[in-house]
Amino acid sequence: MLRLYLGVSNCPDEAYPKVEGSCQWINLRDDFLDWRDCAEGSLEVDGDESGTNNLAIYWVHAKPGTGKTVLASYIISQLQDFQLECAFYFFHAGDKSSRSLSAFLRSMAYQMATSNAAIRERLSRICQEGSTFDMDDSRAIWTKLFKKGIFQVS
Repeated sequence: MLRLYLGVSNCPDEAYPKVEGSCQWINLRDDFLDWRDCAEGSLEVDGDESGTNNLAIYWVHAKPGTGKTVLASYIISQLQDFQLECAFYFFHAGDKSSRSLSAFLRSMAYQMATSNAAIRERLSRICQEGSTFDMDDSRAIWTKLFKKGIFQVS
């Protein structure tokens, strides 16, 4: 039901070929291990009222063609191996439909719903109430699915 409501085909299944042993260096970085290991607990945004410094985002930046996408794919598979909730999206330069903010938001909402029962229940309720939105209107998607839906789930 949610797949149709959100207009997504399925959860993304991105795998990028890599040479054996590549990406292993990330497992030696303390900042990455701190981020990955805090994923098992509650993720807080840096500087919130609780005083925690757990970051919900691990930011990787480098020049084009240096392997960021391959690294991201490796990290995603590692999080999935640890059975941690993980939502991801790759913007593909050659695929116009994958480059839209609305496609990204709908995919994130669907992935979050498939891995979290409370979010799934909230979005299902929004769907069953007959709430509609333009599939290409990122503001409406943000408001209806995230602000009035996902972000209302504790």
